[in-house]
Amino acid sequence: MNNQDFLSEMWHLFSTIKPLLQKSMEPIISAEGLTQVQAFLLTHCAEGEDLTVGEISRHYGLNQGNVSSMCKELERLGLITRTRNPNDERVVLVGLTEQGRETIKRIYANMMKSSQIIFDAPQETLDAILLGMREFTELVKKINAEGKI
Repeated sequence: MNNQDFLSEMWHLFSTIKPLLQKSMEPIISAEGLTQVQAFLLTHCAEGEDLTVGEISRHYGLNQGNVSSMCKELERLGLITRTRNPNDERVVLVGLTEQGRETIKRIYANMMKSSQIIFDAPQETLDAILLGMREFTELVKKINAEGKI
């Protein structure tokens, strides 16, 4: 397979996978009263300590004002907290509330229920998928770090 064919196949796979994933996730996320971007933001916050609005906007490639508005809505829903960094009042820290953690748990639990077909695949297949996705993610990070995309 030449480079052109590889890129063409990758583009085709991504353009096929993304809408399929969105379609399968939509009922689970909308049952929580969230948009997909809001759910991604919550899961990102669940991965570690408080994040800044700037970090979130860079991670998802979103305008900082849009992220700020989304965070205000999630705070209104009781899913996150927003606090000013005591060392720099311009920086807003975003963290999950207990209600936000419970929401993420429900989303993951419902994903598990709806994804049984995936878990029925052989472990070697699942391992190969994850390995390939991790390696591809690292390659794309390198491309982005060099400013090539």
